[in-house]
Amino acid sequence: MTTDKTIAALTIPEQIWLWLRLNMVEIAGAFAVLVIGLLLAGILSGWVARALNRSDRIDPTVANFLSNLVKYALWALVLVTVLAQFGVETTSILAALGGMALAFQVPFGVGQAATIRVGYFYGARDEGGIRRAGWTAIVVGTGFMVLTALAMVVIPKPLIAIYVDPWDPKNAVLVGFALQYIVIAAAFQLFDGMQAVAAGALRGLQDTRIPMWIAAFAYWVPGIGTALVLGFATPLEGTGVWIGLATGLTFAAALLGWRWHRREALGLTLRPASR
Repeated sequence: MTTDKTIAALTIPEQIWLWLRLNMVEIAGAFAVLVIGLLLAGILSGWVARALNRSDRIDPTVANFLSNLVKYALWALVLVTVLAQFGVETTSILAALGGMALAFQVPFGVGQAATIRVGYFYGARDEGGIRRAGWTAIVVGTGFMVLTALAMVVIPKPLIAIYVDPWDPKNAVLVGFALQYIVIAAAFQLFDGMQAVAAGALRGLQDTRIPMWIAAFAYWVPGIGTALVLGFATPLEGTGVWIGLATGLTFAAALLGWRWHRREALGLTLRPASR
C-alpha cells in the first residue's frame, strides 16, 4: 500500500503518474462526462439561438445573449459534475461561481457593445474611431471588474449570502471553501473582464477565427493543465482548480489584448473594398 511518506518521497512527475494510475477509472468517466456535456451544451445553445432568431420580436443580440447564457450555464454544470467525480467540494464552488457570474454580466454586455461600436467604425474605415471605441470598452469593462474584485475581497460573506447563509454554523465548512475560492476569483476578475471585452472588440473587426483558437489554447492547455496538476496532484485540491481557471483566463486576456493592441500591424483594420 502506498503511504503518505512514500508519496512525499516521490518527485512531482512521479506523484502525477501515480495519481493517474490510481484514478484511471475516474479520469475516464470524467473525460466522458466532459466531452458529452460540452457537445450537448453546443447543441442546446445552437438550438436556442435558432429558435429565438426565427422570431421577429426578439433582437438578434438578445438571442445571442440567451443562447450564450444557456451554453455557459451548461459548461458550469459539466465542470461541477466532473469535479464531483474526484470528491472536490462543489457546493462552495457554485456559491463562488454565482458571485462571479453576476459580476461578469457587465463586461459581457460591454463586449457586445464593443462589437457594435468597433464594427461601425470598421465599416466606415475610421481607424481613430476603432481605437477609441475598443479601448474605451476595455477600460470600462476592466474598471468595473476592479470594483467587483475589491467587493469580493472586502465583503465576501454578503456576496456568498445570495446563495447560502454564511453565518449558519451548519455551513461553516462550505463557507470556508467558498471564501478561499472567492479570493482567487477576485484576482482573475480583471482578466475575465478584459478578455471578454477584447474578444468583443476583435469581433467588431470581423476577427473571430484566431481569437477562437486563442481561447481554446488558453483554457485547455495552461488552464485545464494547471487545474489538473494543482487540483489533483497537490494538496491544493479545489484551490488548485481555481488557480488553473485563473491561469486560463490570464493567458486568454494577455493574448487577446496583445492581438487588439497589434490590430493595425496585423492588418485587422484594413476593410476589403466593396465590389
